[in-house]
Amino acid sequence: MNRAVLVKSCQKNRDRQAACSQSWAHVLRTRHVNVRFVEGGHAPRQRNADDGFFVAVDAPVGHTASLERMGLRLNVADQKAGNSLKLAAGLRFLLESYAEIACVFVCDDDTFVHPQRWLAHEPAGELEGRLYRPRNALEWKKNDGLPWLHGGAGWHMSRRVCQLYVKHCHERTSADDIVVARIAQQYGIEIVDRPEFYGDDRYGGDAGWVSAANSLMTCHPVTPIHMAALYEATSRL
Repeated sequence: MNRAVLVKSCQKNRDRQAACSQSWAHVLRTRHVNVRFVEGGHAPRQRNADDGFFVAVDAPVGHTASLERMGLRLNVADQKAGNSLKLAAGLRFLLESYAEIACVFVCDDDTFVHPQRWLAHEPAGELEGRLYRPRNALEWKKNDGLPWLHGGAGWHMSRRVCQLYVKHCHERTSADDIVVARIAQQYGIEIVDRPEFYGDDRYGGDAGWVSAANSLMTCHPVTPIHMAALYEATSRL
């Protein structure tokens, strides 16, 4: 399966991008995986001569040398509150630029991904991740009582789910994980819950960090310093 990786980020988090790029993302790139760090707040059709990052806009995109870079600088809002639209713009760029992509893995810039485990993993179904189930009345209202994905833990979405997200995501919100779950549920697409692979301790529970004692291939949140240490510690797993 031809998979790409879209890492949600912003301009103020370049240190996080660097930490990912120098650890797990570097390994995936050497295995010819298309990894992109997406951030907003850039002018359309602008190419930064210093770092070679390309700005994707709504116009058709050509295959230039800059498309091989890891950065994806977008002409959309850069704030976290606009994560949903930032993700839609990033997915649209990948869909229009790479017809061979069958699946996209989405995660945050403070998510650690174990490269060997990720490469060996075959996603089940069209949308796979770690489900979060509402625990109180306030959370119940967020998605009509239905579960959604742990955003930081990361999730895999098929090309069709990516297309549906790009088509139907019009809401500006930081909760892109709820938006993708809602769209999938509207179309009767099962969200495959695989907590043994996607680790997230933000909401408590027994989720932890990637280690030899478990089968996790992701964990979150991870600081840039811990990203390097975790990569070194798990490089032999």
